[in-house]
Amino acid sequence: MVALPAVHLVRGAFPQAELSLLTNKPVVSKAAAMESVLGPDFFAEVIDYPVGTRNPAELLAVVRRIRAGRFDVLVNLSAARGRIKAFRDQCFFRLAGLSRVVGTPSSKEDFEVVVPAGSDLYESETQRLLRRMAELGSVSLDDAASWDLRLTAGERQAGEIHLPPHGAPTIACCFGTKMQAKDWEPPNWKQLVAQLSAALPAWRLVVVGSADEMERAKECA
Repeated sequence: MVALPAVHLVRGAFPQAELSLLTNKPVVSKAAAMESVLGPDFFAEVIDYPVGTRNPAELLAVVRRIRAGRFDVLVNLSAARGRIKAFRDQCFFRLAGLSRVVGTPSSKEDFEVVVPAGSDLYESETQRLLRRMAELGSVSLDDAASWDLRLTAGERQAGEIHLPPHGAPTIACCFGTKMQAKDWEPPNWKQLVAQLSAALPAWRLVVVGSADEMERAKECA
């Protein structure tokens, strides 16, 4: 989701291109596959690579798959994971026949938390990605189009079934997490929901999550 404006920037920079997505499959059951969130309106195909593999045969298969695509340019939207890994990724992409690579993390700011000039907030990951892709142009994060999910008619219809028009603003919360370290725990959620209810009594609360989070959702909401 934080990469969504960057994806729109890529589409705007290459309006006639056919885009392919190279990504890993979800490593946990609660993580949605990328193609289920950003569908065919964004990417013509999805190329999967195995997470954390050191198997030369598996890596070679990915290299061959990329080479077979005869891609003109790679736009690197991965998180900055350190200079050594960035160099390793760069070598891998070169081996796969990608001569033009945009967005590879390289500057000091790509690997450290920074506060942009004139701001008192840390640079967001979205801003970091767009800065790395500056040669392709820019998009405004205040423009709703930069966050457009391009929902299909079917997706909109499903949304209307599960979330009928209400006429009031809506707040959506997910009380669960796929990582225990990020669990905010029910007491904190309950306190927040109570404060929101008092401050915004006319607003609607919508709770989303996985099936095994249902009891927690009921408790907190």
